[in-house]
Amino acid sequence: MSRYTEVTFRWLLAAVILFMIATAPQAKAMQAIANRQCTTQTIERAAVKKAVQQELGQSPLFKVDKVAVTSDYALVIWLQGEGGGEALLKKASGTWTILANSGGAYGLKDLRGYGVPKEIAEQLLTQIDPKWRTYE
Repeated sequence: MSRYTEVTFRWLLAAVILFMIATAPQAKAMQAIANRQCTTQTIERAAVKKAVQQELGQSPLFKVDKVAVTSDYALVIWLQGEGGGEALLKKASGTWTILANSGGAYGLKDLRGYGVPKEIAEQLLTQIDPKWRTYE
């Protein structure tokens, strides 16, 4: 290897190392934000699931199948043996409470009837089933 190539390689290696050092804090900050958002959503889903199980899950066959959370509202699909239904929850003062519970499925009109803002209702329904508009 020539002296020129060796010096050029060292400068290139030094530049790469300096770049990695300079961008590492930004990468860590972005990862922390992503982890925090994921963790917050996971915590809310767990709290919603627990609230539904405490209210409705008296049978050993009871199971929470899907949980959608947007803002202070949640929509849950639950199963119990061969049957199932949906529960609508609202968070107030840090506590999730069931607003409505049905043996069927809720649509946009149903959620709006319980006071859920249209945007939030659409987001909840999309989280539960992205094809919900085709059933309306």
